[in-house]
Amino acid sequence: MIDTAYGTINNDSDGNEYVEIDGKKYFGIVLHEQQLMGGRVPLNYADFLRQFGMILPLSFPDRLNTYALDCNNYFRSQSARIRQNAAMLIGFMLTALTPELRGTLSKDLIFSGLEQLLRDPDEDVRVQTVSAIALLYAFA
Repeated sequence: MIDTAYGTINNDSDGNEYVEIDGKKYFGIVLHEQQLMGGRVPLNYADFLRQFGMILPLSFPDRLNTYALDCNNYFRSQSARIRQNAAMLIGFMLTALTPELRGTLSKDLIFSGLEQLLRDPDEDVRVQTVSAIALLYAFA
């Protein structure tokens, strides 16, 4: 068991790591501090983005709309890479939400931004946007 800023890291009987936040278990979102040490880029950026996107709204639920709107602003970036990462981050953030947090979210603006990215001229942006939208099954 390891205490961190966002919860306690534990292992279940099968050896899977999970984070316990407010008595609830979240599997697959264990972000190790050594991944962020020394200013190095994480070895697997997609996995880092997934873990970070799932930890962020659970750790700071009062700032959820701010984070979502910030991602929405990056949907209009000149850089295709930034647009891709913003789409994936919003997908991962919204996946982790509890039903209560889903109710507090400004969905119209975010979903219209994702819809706009589906018409992006860059194919990689469109592919990442589809991947992000696929994560939003709980909103159906």
